[in-house]
Amino acid sequence: MSKPEQLQICPNCDQKFNKEFAYGFGVDKDGIGHITANMSTPVNVINFYSNGKIGIGNAIPPAGTSHRLFVEGGITSEEVVVNSLTNNKEWPDFVFKKNYELKTLSWLKKFIKKEYQ
Repeated sequence: MSKPEQLQICPNCDQKFNKEFAYGFGVDKDGIGHITANMSTPVNVINFYSNGKIGIGNAIPPAGTSHRLFVEGGITSEEVVVNSLTNNKEWPDFVFKKNYELKTLSWLKKFIKKEYQ
């Protein structure tokens, strides 16, 4: 099998485009990596930033956030796992266990007054 022909499609970056599969990858002058689709009108579908952030679609990571993934539009997934990397505390889903004893409203009222006033 011969190697697919490569075309340069981004005048401001070192990007090569695969004619056979209609995708490309490049890095622009600002150091942002791009995966590009659509051979006739190139569209950046995924952008990789030097700070470790990723934008999908036209999503641009805003300044001042520690989040790493930004998506334009919705996300569909069969499964999502969320882990807290900032502490070792137990997730509050223990309140759904059968043996969890709910606090009374008077206990909750005292707690709120003590902790938040």
